[in-house]
Amino acid sequence: MTNGRMTNGRMTNGRMTAGRMTTGRDDSGSSSEPIDAATVAHVARLARLHLDEAEATAMRADLSAILGYVAELAAVDTQGVEPMLHPAGTATPQRADAIAAGLPRDAALANAPLTADRHFVLPRFVHGDAASVDARPRS
Repeated sequence: MTNGRMTNGRMTNGRMTAGRMTTGRDDSGSSSEPIDAATVAHVARLARLHLDEAEATAMRADLSAILGYVAELAAVDTQGVEPMLHPAGTATPQRADAIAAGLPRDAALANAPLTADRHFVLPRFVHGDAASVDARPRS
């Protein structure tokens, strides 16, 4: 995060270049431009967060750590590395599509808090309430 202003999703102070945001860190990994309290307040406002002073201080440290990690990732040489969707591959085993017996009705209703005529009873959520339904608790 930097102190720049966002305009149409791009930083206006030159910190966003070619679709990539720089982190203000040099090659040694140390921060040359730490996150300030105004940036934390701005991010908190955008996220609709209300932070007290202790939370803002903790958020400042957390954001700095995140940007430090991003800087480490940006420093990794990925030339010649093929992009992938998932480290374990993308093949998902599938079972045969076969008709099987379902759960018996009595077993399905066994833990229901309310039933009526061998059906689940749910509270009404558009008009009225559950009391208007002829239902009795399961014993």
